[in-house]
Amino acid sequence: MRFFIFFLILIFSSFSFLNDSFSSRFPREYFNAKQILLSKLPLADSVCKTFGLKIKQVLPIALPECARFSNLSDKIESSTNYYLNASLGSSCGNFSIGHFQMKPTFIEQMEREVAKTSELKQFSFINDYGKTISDEETIRKKRLHRLESEWWQMRYLCCFYRLMEYKYPALRLETEDKKLLFFSAAYNVGFNLSEKQIREWINRPSFPSGKIDPKKNFPYASVALEFSKDPQILNYR
Repeated sequence: MRFFIFFLILIFSSFSFLNDSFSSRFPREYFNAKQILLSKLPLADSVCKTFGLKIKQVLPIALPECARFSNLSDKIESSTNYYLNASLGSSCGNFSIGHFQMKPTFIEQMEREVAKTSELKQFSFINDYGKTISDEETIRKKRLHRLESEWWQMRYLCCFYRLMEYKYPALRLETEDKKLLFFSAAYNVGFNLSEKQIREWINRPSFPSGKIDPKKNFPYASVALEFSKDPQILNYR
């Protein structure tokens, strides 16, 4: 009898391990991300269509960030950005903003890439801060205001997707799942790293807690892929 009970526990444990997922290990965080997702679907659909993209291609890249989003910390970081980033630049203030946790330096890097790449001219608007505006402090303030807008963050996310397609044209021949794994890893660790460094990050379990509780972590890219398989994303229009 004891052996039989032990055998059942062993089978159950093995089954649980094989079916381990971010949603099963972090159900509350996954639920919160889903609530954010549902509130964004119409807006995301509209913005993605503007650039010839689909929600299931783009939105999962940033959805893991929604799972660890905190309203309180976002307000603190946004306020700090205004005091430090706007006045002194990204070297003094570069905190994440919004549900997609985008940093000012992330946008600055994309602005530079778009400015020098004719293939990305449809995103030239991200560098448009007004013809009469030239001082850096005003531009930084406007950039921060944009980052607080869900509409702008969706546009930035679409820009990131097209930028990654341009930088890595060979990936166009890959499956959507492989593209998502690579793009989301680049979103998490930084798209200016080498292809080798980004690929190494695909399988690195650092999300959601980094070095704080590494045993509970998943690779960011695998969490993005899990979100992409959610029926409410997969079957949306």
